[in-house]
Amino acid sequence: MGNFFDPDGSIMRALSRIADVAILNILWLICCLPVVTAGAATTALVSVTLKMTDDNEGYIFRSYIKAFKRNFKQSTLVWLILLAVMIVLGADYYIMCQWDSRLRYGMLTVVILAALIILFVGLYIFPLIAKFENTIGEYFKNALFMSIRHLPYTALLALIFGIQVYADFYMLVNTQYLPILILFGESAFVYVMSYIYERIFKGYITQTENEETI
Repeated sequence: MGNFFDPDGSIMRALSRIADVAILNILWLICCLPVVTAGAATTALVSVTLKMTDDNEGYIFRSYIKAFKRNFKQSTLVWLILLAVMIVLGADYYIMCQWDSRLRYGMLTVVILAALIILFVGLYIFPLIAKFENTIGEYFKNALFMSIRHLPYTALLALIFGIQVYADFYMLVNTQYLPILILFGESAFVYVMSYIYERIFKGYITQTENEETI
């Protein structure tokens, strides 16, 4: 019984990690409320979960807020660009579906491929902002480059993301699961994905005195 309450024991460490993930999800939800800040909220979330993979996160609340403030401008601009492109692609898809022409399927294919590229970029770009110092243009270029170069990992990340979207939608519809959605809907999946990101980023890191660059 004494081992159960040992703060360095595996059970207590696991419970502490679960509590940290829940706190992160609540922080993420709160910071996403204006919608326009969703990019900065996601970057801050990934920033902390990346540190959690090697037990270097410190105080969760403080680490999250610090990362949110530090990456706010770049993350928000990137999010608005991605959001605008997604809205355009969504509108194009809707129009193509209503279009009565032999060109319809060719155009739909182009739209779907463009959406796939945006998905690939979106999977990498916020972790890149969280991990490295760079310009917005370089973030987009590196996100696309990494997503193609590490295609098996990208497929795995896309699968986890797809499971997350399905799980979130399921819990949203079945309201008895809303507490789980509120506590773990985003952060639990991002935490798992962070182990993959760390493996990918390891080969690109150049250590400087105060920061990591790519």
